[in-house]
Amino acid sequence: MEEIGIDISHRKSKSLIEFYGREMDVVVTMCDEAKAVWPVDPWAKETVHQSFPDPYDMVGGDVERLNDFRKICDAIIHWIDDHFGEPG
Repeated sequence: MEEIGIDISHRKSKSLIEFYGREMDVVVTMCDEAKAVWPVDPWAKETVHQSFPDPYDMVGGDVERLNDFRKICDAIIHWIDDHFGEPG
């Protein structure tokens, strides 16, 4: 994330329980496992799912795995822009 200018060093993973009962505009899941665990959020106005490969499942050396991470990151950025970007 640092490569694309996003600092997540102070962020942490959160449990779904932390969001129980909280109203949200959009809930986005990006892996099939997350969708299976939390298929629909009853407190969200919209639930969107788009599956992306888990980069941790990629095989190869450090260079190949880093390239896989970058490709998946780029795919997520493009999907977000297409789905949530300003109409144009």
